[in-house]
Amino acid sequence: MINSLQIKNFQSHKNTKLEFSEGVNVILGPSDSGKSAVMKALKWAINNRPSGDKICSWWGGETEVKILTDEGIITRKKDKSDEYRLGDPLGEYKDLIFKAFGLTVPEEISSTLNISEVNIQNQADAHFLISKTPGEVAAHFNKVARLDKIDIATNNVNSWLSHLRNDIGSVAVKGRASFGLVKQLADAKEGLEKFAYLQKMEIDLEVLEELANQLKSIGLKVPILTSLLKNIAATGESIKEKSTLLKLEQPLTDVLSKIILRRELGDNGNKLFKLIKEIKSTKQDLDDAESILILEAPVAVLLQLYKSKEVLNQQLNQLNRAVLNARNTNTQLKQKEAEFERIQKTFSDNFPEVCPLCGMQQIHKH
Repeated sequence: MINSLQIKNFQSHKNTKLEFSEGVNVILGPSDSGKSAVMKALKWAINNRPSGDKICSWWGGETEVKILTDEGIITRKKDKSDEYRLGDPLGEYKDLIFKAFGLTVPEEISSTLNISEVNIQNQADAHFLISKTPGEVAAHFNKVARLDKIDIATNNVNSWLSHLRNDIGSVAVKGRASFGLVKQLADAKEGLEKFAYLQKMEIDLEVLEELANQLKSIGLKVPILTSLLKNIAATGESIKEKSTLLKLEQPLTDVLSKIILRRELGDNGNKLFKLIKEIKSTKQDLDDAESILILEAPVAVLLQLYKSKEVLNQQLNQLNRAVLNARNTNTQLKQKEAEFERIQKTFSDNFPEVCPLCGMQQIHKH
């Protein structure tokens, strides 16, 4: 049973969803409201018909028809490529995707829908089976019972057997020559007997090819060997020309050894001269150091006196700062005493003889 139908970008439908109930469902609407397009969309999803892009909406977008049944969710899409999708209503399994199915419907989709062309009646069709002839009715029920498939399969098998018999043929019999594959096989055997010598010739040919390959390989090595012989001869002549130089090898080796020894002696002499010069310089430094060591005790006393002088200077500076601070403090004290006397005199001059607060007479007045 179809539970719902969703149509997207199919002819006049942009996004339409129809929920069906059990029993008979009726789709009502005015003309050109998309009722026929609903049936076309359903047939397109079930039968993969019609093909082409005429079913797509003029505003574009992916064309999609989705059918929800108790057994699964069937989705037919058309955009850059055609595809069928078979989904699980419970969402426990991933969708199965079918592509490159041509004009047929994938078997998984057909078995899930379980709806064929005989289950759908077009809008302008006559009443079901009433106006049909007995032969058309019988053909219809044969199609429902799948008997037509058996008849078609039987006819196909008989046709294949007939073609196979003609292709295989038979041997010659009285008044009839052999034909088909049997005759071709006999002719091939007769032809092979004529070329029986070719097997031995093939072996000889393989031997000749191997010898030709070996000869070719030797031929490729000849220029290399010729060049090598020329190089050997040229090297021998060069050795003869330089044989006089070989006699001078031992004397030249002795001379080179003596030159190397002289260089080594010269290097050692230079190192010895530098060492003597460094020894003299070190001795002069030691003599200078001895004269400095004599002055070590007086210098130590002077350093101690210098440190004592620095300590006394620091103490003297501290004492001078203390005296200066004492003088500043004495000056400030005198300034405070003078200021106090001035304030006292101002108070005495301005305060009345009788206190306005306590009524007592002033004792001293300056």
